Amino acid sequence: MLIVKLAILDRSFALKRWLLLQHLLRVLVGQFAPKYHGRFAPKQWVSLRRNGVVSFIIISTGHTIYTFDWMYEIEDRVAPDMWELWAVLMPVFFKHLPTLVRINTNRFIMTFQESQVENNTLIRILHAFIDWVVAHISDKGYHTSLAEIPVWFFSYKIDAITSTDRIALIHKFLSVENKVFQATFWRYVISNWKKLETSEHNVLIHELSNVSSLIKSVVLTTKDIPEELEQHILGFSLSNRSATQILIEVPEEIFIASLATLYLLPPFDDLPAKNTSLWDGVLGELLKRPDHSGFSIALTVFFDDVLLLRSTRDGMWNKPEQLFKNILKIGTSQTRANIFSKLLLDFMGTSSSRAKVYLELLISKSTQKEIEGYGEEFALNIEAIANVRNVFLIPHSISAKVERKLTFDTMLLKMLGKRWIDEWDSDTQLNFAKLSVYTLREREVKTIQGIDLLRNWARSNPGFFTEAELKIVEGYMAILQDISGEQNRAKEIAYNQKIRSMVEEY
Repeated sequence: MLIVKLAILDRSFALKRWLLLQHLLRVLVGQFAPKYHGRFAPKQWVSLRRNGVVSFIIISTGHTIYTFDWMYEIEDRVAPDMWELWAVLMPVFFKHLPTLVRINTNRFIMTFQESQVENNTLIRILHAFIDWVVAHISDKGYHTSLAEIPVWFFSYKIDAITSTDRIALIHKFLSVENKVFQATFWRYVISNWKKLETSEHNVLIHELSNVSSLIKSVVLTTKDIPEELEQHILGFSLSNRSATQILIEVPEEIFIASLATLYLLPPFDDLPAKNTSLWDGVLGELLKRPDHSGFSIALTVFFDDVLLLRSTRDGMWNKPEQLFKNILKIGTSQTRANIFSKLLLDFMGTSSSRAKVYLELLISKSTQKEIEGYGEEFALNIEAIANVRNVFLIPHSISAKVERKLTFDTMLLKMLGKRWIDEWDSDTQLNFAKLSVYTLREREVKTIQGIDLLRNWARSNPGFFTEAELKIVEGYMAILQDISGEQNRAKEIAYNQKIRSMVEEY
């Protein structure tokens, strides 16, 4: 960790030797800028002192290869000088920070909230930070946490920043070529639209012509969006449109992106100031149109609400089963395939799934070929389903293929769970132990309950197993969990990719 400590000098020295001090800081920080490839850098200390120091006031800063952070303890009477010094030091640090270092966002916000820090000082620090972001932000993992640092400051201090300075910051924000950063900025700046002057509005409206459809969708779904922005993007205002009109009149690319970024695509779906009151009505209308390209998004939101969040979305889903029956009445084979994919995901990833009633309704409206396909998918992913203990929720009409997959698990349940094995002689028990190990090698045990029964029996009867066989029994639980995890991830990725493929890359 590289750490720089500064002791404030008496004011006369700080003021008279300010240029010298700036130069010294730059030399020191440049000299000790980390050049390493290991897990942690060696600790370095730099201290500036002078005889007759009035008080020892400290700012410490440093970073590992993972995080950049700082601490401070400053007395009120020396705060202006100390923070002015800090405004010189921080840009130098940002200049030398490695690309992958994460910023302590909470510390940044704490600093911005310090009443002692003058606005000009904060703006200098902010400019240095944005310069670093512009130069280095290529990692898609730098999502909203990084973007929120400057835009949060911009919102928090917007009244204290002059219009000229705000325009300079706006141009700098817009120069960051990262769609997550851009989306975050637009959400925050629209929330503060009334505080901006006409000249700033003009800059933003002009720049809005150059952004992607993804960013335009984030703008359109922002709460209290000014009508002039809607007019600029669409040529009309959404405020006077019904859900049906919005569905028909908004261009498809922006319409789909608006739904996706508002409800499903992380990290956009976590951005503040979401206009769900308008777009929730659009979701309800979409569920009546299974042939629409946005239907799968509405369906996903519906099932996430009903199955996972247990939400009625402010009364929209008060009678979810009846709504689902209506969907099935007007749906096609593709509709049923989309529904099954979502229900299967719930069986695979949610403990004590609530999807059974919807799966049974789906089966009642499906063809025999479709039902056979459902059974095959459940059988192929039985480890994941069993891992969250949903095997016994599988409807009987599709359970035949699943039961064949669980032949040995069923035997374990009878032999060990019901203690039938206690009636066998030792030779038969030994044969059972050898058969069990062989079955594990062949990956034929599919459920946690099955391996748990076998493991407990093996621990109580180690004499029936060699040391190597006991290791196989003990290690199988982890193997089973890995298999179930891979199955779940594969299905989630495939499902989410369908949604992601509907919008531009980010």
